[in-house]
Amino acid sequence: MLRFRRSHGIERQQLKWFALAGASAGVMLPASFALWYLTPVAGVLAAVALTALPLAAGAAILRYRLYDIDLFISRTVGYATVTVLLASAYVVITLALGTTLGRGSAWTTATATLVVAVSFRPVRARVQAVVDRRFNRSRYDALRRMTEFLEDVRAGRAAPEDVQVVLREILADPSLELLVFLPESQVYVDLAGVPRTAADGARHHRISIERGGQPLSIVLHDSTNELSPDLRRRVVEAGGLAVEITRLRAELRLQLAGIKESRARIVAAGHAERRRIERDLHDGAQQRLVSIGLALRHAQHQLGSASVDGANDTLERAVAEVSVAIDELREIAHGLPPAQLDAGLAPAFRDLARRAPLHVDVEVPNERFDLSVEAAAYFIGSEGLTNAVKHSDASRVTLTALRQHERLVVTVTDDGVGGAAPRRGTGLTGLTDRVAALGGTLLIQSDPGAGTTLTAELPCGS
Repeated sequence: MLRFRRSHGIERQQLKWFALAGASAGVMLPASFALWYLTPVAGVLAAVALTALPLAAGAAILRYRLYDIDLFISRTVGYATVTVLLASAYVVITLALGTTLGRGSAWTTATATLVVAVSFRPVRARVQAVVDRRFNRSRYDALRRMTEFLEDVRAGRAAPEDVQVVLREILADPSLELLVFLPESQVYVDLAGVPRTAADGARHHRISIERGGQPLSIVLHDSTNELSPDLRRRVVEAGGLAVEITRLRAELRLQLAGIKESRARIVAAGHAERRRIERDLHDGAQQRLVSIGLALRHAQHQLGSASVDGANDTLERAVAEVSVAIDELREIAHGLPPAQLDAGLAPAFRDLARRAPLHVDVEVPNERFDLSVEAAAYFIGSEGLTNAVKHSDASRVTLTALRQHERLVVTVTDDGVGGAAPRRGTGLTGLTDRVAALGGTLLIQSDPGAGTTLTAELPCGS
């Protein structure tokens, strides 16, 4: 007993096994001596008592981590107490009703049995709570601490992310880490939203939690306290509500950060495009138009001096400059929504197909959509067609836009070499940002040798 009071951790767990066997022997050996000449059960009791000591010593030395001795003790005491209480209740009810209904009455037996059956679960729950508080204090304290935390979360007194702090406190591991699984991106992240893997760090233990067959979280820890592995898992599972809320909030923060970055890229791209157009107009078409104006003024002077041949040459050069300026303006306007978009998406897509240097099949409804949706759909078709011409070595492209419920699904499919992927600074990244800004999704399927399919879903309302 002195050794037990001075021990802690693993040593205390080992001594509990030996104490249990010693207590059993202290009860069963005297009982077997008293009953030795009355019943053959006495020999069995003596054998069990003497065998329990080496078995308990072996379990304490070799396998103490595999069994929760506190749980075993509390369950034994709990069920024994419940059995005594219910048996006593059965006897009392039988005697009380027997004096009224008569001994041997079937109603007496049925009533006593019904009362015992109905009382079993509530009596067991109350008795087990009292027993756990006395004989399995570590389990009781761990689960009570998690229950109190969940109550604080429901009442708004604690943040769900504090579940990591609570787990560190219960498992006595200040370095414990909680990783939550994000289904959309199929990665684990820590509470700061940084992608992680289960192999990160030098943790010796991990507890994986699932909900409905889907991974929810992983707890990485180096706990060496006296809590059994089963109790550790139960504590983590008990905090599943807070972990689920933490996962949803982490996923929302990452999505908001992605939207913020996407909008920033769209704004930056808009500014860069405006500066490019201003620069091209100033250095190209504007200078040529000034040059054309000067040439026409010179031709006017030449006609006034009756130099007709010289005026003809000047006008020819001016006409050539006009042609070049028109080409430059057309080049600047490339990538901007065409005038055909004023008449709807179908004319704009047919214009894209007509100007493409390969065969393009177009399937687009004649109905109108919101202007921002039509513009996004047009840029998706234009970028997909441009990539097919420049990079895919395709011979045929299919361009479709179909309404499906409340979404406009735009698809660009080619029979090229495939292998396309959105990289920073490419047109596909810009398309992803443009679609995300409208609350849509963009899927790129481009296996090598199997062509490329761009599928964008844009909310289009009713």
